[in-house]
Amino acid sequence: MIMFYKKVKKEDTLFILPLDFQHFRKVCTLEEVYDALERKPKEALICMSAAVHKVLYDLNVEEWDDSTKVNIRLHNHPESMIALKNLKAAYIGIFNFTMS
Repeated sequence: MIMFYKKVKKEDTLFILPLDFQHFRKVCTLEEVYDALERKPKEALICMSAAVHKVLYDLNVEEWDDSTKVNIRLHNHPESMIALKNLKAAYIGIFNFTMS
């Protein structure tokens, strides 16, 4: 996670790491990470957040302390795209708005 720490951005009181899944897949060869993301995505993202936190804390980044949290925003993840499409498809037609 050390190579991604410079991408962490502060938004209001939150720290956000936008993470391109396809790029991450190219640089991280630990299959356990991808298995965890598939089986237990919430727990996997929490662990990844903790790893980023440890790197930033060890680097003495300004505005960083024990209680600071970082949220990982995973994007460009094919499986999540399929899930989103299925969710949209499931709800098409439920909300019908008419304009007169």
